[in-house]
Amino acid sequence: MSLNERLFVTRAQAVEALFSRWSPEKRTQRIPIQEALGRVTSIDVYSKNTLPVYRSSKCDGIAVRSKDFEEGIPDTKDWKKGIDFVQADTGDDFDDEFDAVIPIENVSYDGEGRLELSSKINVVPGARIKNKGETVVKGDLLVKAHTVLQPPHLCVLATGGYEQVEVYDRPKVAYIPTGSELVPLGTKPNRGQNIESNGIMVQSAVEQWGGELITYPIVKDHVESLRETLMEAISTADMVIINGGSAKGEEDYNGSLVAEESSWIQHGVFCVPGRPAALAMIQDKPVINMPGPPLACFSLLDWCIIPMVRRFLQLPAPIRPKVKAVLQDEINKPGPYEFYGRIELRRKADKFVAHVLTFDYNFPDMMSRCNGLFIAPIGRQKFLPGEEILVELLCGEEFIPYD
Repeated sequence: MSLNERLFVTRAQAVEALFSRWSPEKRTQRIPIQEALGRVTSIDVYSKNTLPVYRSSKCDGIAVRSKDFEEGIPDTKDWKKGIDFVQADTGDDFDDEFDAVIPIENVSYDGEGRLELSSKINVVPGARIKNKGETVVKGDLLVKAHTVLQPPHLCVLATGGYEQVEVYDRPKVAYIPTGSELVPLGTKPNRGQNIESNGIMVQSAVEQWGGELITYPIVKDHVESLRETLMEAISTADMVIINGGSAKGEEDYNGSLVAEESSWIQHGVFCVPGRPAALAMIQDKPVINMPGPPLACFSLLDWCIIPMVRRFLQLPAPIRPKVKAVLQDEINKPGPYEFYGRIELRRKADKFVAHVLTFDYNFPDMMSRCNGLFIAPIGRQKFLPGEEILVELLCGEEFIPYD
């Protein structure tokens, strides 16, 4: 099928149109908190515990009676542990007759084991004691709904009395690799064959952002086989990715198949790489026909698939940190298109410099050396060396090497 550029829209418009037609199913599950790192809470979670249950020591030390210190530091040479004082380490409760704690740094014992106290201590009722509920009270809000659980959240949930937590179910994303030339990972390709390598990139991206990938075997370029696999995937998954066959090659059947089965389709976007991408709704589920080249696959993952996964989890699309960098190479792109420029950022003195990873580089360099993206906007064709551009980081600044 041919593509009509007059029907193209921007990537933002395509995603907005898709989202306006898609209401993801909200499924939840309860899972052990030991397995909850990175999952998204579906409800507000409130404490079941009050801690301390009664009281506890705020520091390592000894608990004493404050009345014994009303007239200064007493003579403690005859004091007996368990009678005149008790050990009270951080978090410990102790007998009610003791009402103050002296830090262990101010406590010592002489050669005969007799207690000695520093002259700098100040002992008053309640000193260094955590009262009932000072840590948490039953009913306190522990974690809000729509929180991506991080290690501190899990600590708070455990403190509040939770062994399990209710989270949104992971979206099931079906991935259908297509193409008669493709062979599975681990196969030595013969002439005319190519490794199906996009699948591992799709899987890692989907799982990184909270989804679960269902990968189908490679489907050859046969319309009815493609249709059968597509219908099975729609019945199984929450969203479907068909990789390949979105353009107008002789065996690019997927775009026509998706158009035929869809209630809505947007075929073509003003963004390169990835221009022939198709976004569609089939049986109330989103179906994305992703172009086959890996750079286009990466682009679609970034601006379409990852935001879809996040929407399913009731989360906003991720926003990357950006840095200003001095462009080192000319960019010449089609004016009506956004351009996903792959950038190798490097440090030079007190600034960042941006090297454009063009098709003059080999595939490994274009993929592996890329640590930033420059999304060149619609309307402008040329960007010249020496210009300052805004680069989205694909890594932490600490990993950017020196030029």
